[in-house]
Amino acid sequence: MMSLDQLLSDLTLSGACATREPAASLAAIASSKGYGVYRIDLSGISDKVTLMERLQCTLQFPEWFGRNWDALEDCLTDMSWHDDVGFVLLFDGAGDLRRHQKSLFDALVDVLRSAADYWRGEERPFWALFLDMSPDATLPFFP
Repeated sequence: MMSLDQLLSDLTLSGACATREPAASLAAIASSKGYGVYRIDLSGISDKVTLMERLQCTLQFPEWFGRNWDALEDCLTDMSWHDDVGFVLLFDGAGDLRRHQKSLFDALVDVLRSAADYWRGEERPFWALFLDMSPDATLPFFP
């Protein structure tokens, strides 16, 4: 079985996943590797506008961020305003979003997967980890 350190280093596994690993452990390992760690609270989000605003604020997107899916993908595949070796996005409170706003949740996961694919091609880790969530057809389990 791979350690968390090994898992976070394996580019072939990077992407959007559900996890029950403690956020503090994930953040400590990711930070020690030079990855930027961004914790995003999805609690109480019921619409796309609020989701985009929360992402923009937490990830410090530039002013030109258009608050739509294409602009989100553009920003997630740029990240030039950060000097990180890799990226770990830790999502809290996504359970309600997945249950009550499934299409919004699924669209977010699609964009995160696309960003992970892009960064894998650049040989840089990109993880979107949904904390305290069970896996389903949309989200595989990490580890």
